[in-house]
Amino acid sequence: MTDTRVPLNPAIEAFGLPATITPPGVGQTPISTSGFWVSAMSEEAPVGSEYRRRDPRRIFVLPLSSDVPEQDRGAILAAPEVDGGVTKTWQVVGLGQTVEPDCQRLIVTPTT
Repeated sequence: MTDTRVPLNPAIEAFGLPATITPPGVGQTPISTSGFWVSAMSEEAPVGSEYRRRDPRRIFVLPLSSDVPEQDRGAILAAPEVDGGVTKTWQVVGLGQTVEPDCQRLIVTPTT
């Protein structure tokens, strides 16, 4: 059976925004890459420590490669919301499910 999914590279070339991801931990080296935003995720009933959160979380898609390894909670993303926009800082609070083998979906919240 042939895999008919579209690879991530054409989407990044068409919609990609410059981004820098810094893995969590002291002394980690920032990684320059490109990615894009997908629809925001909202939760009907937040649980645990996020009980008061009602605003939608943002999802940023990054390539998954030897240059950009899988990220963990606590990683810091610097990326604009739109092409040519101001670069903002976001913290990774989770990873979204993906069916694509060549990408990772970072669930982020603004740091400021």
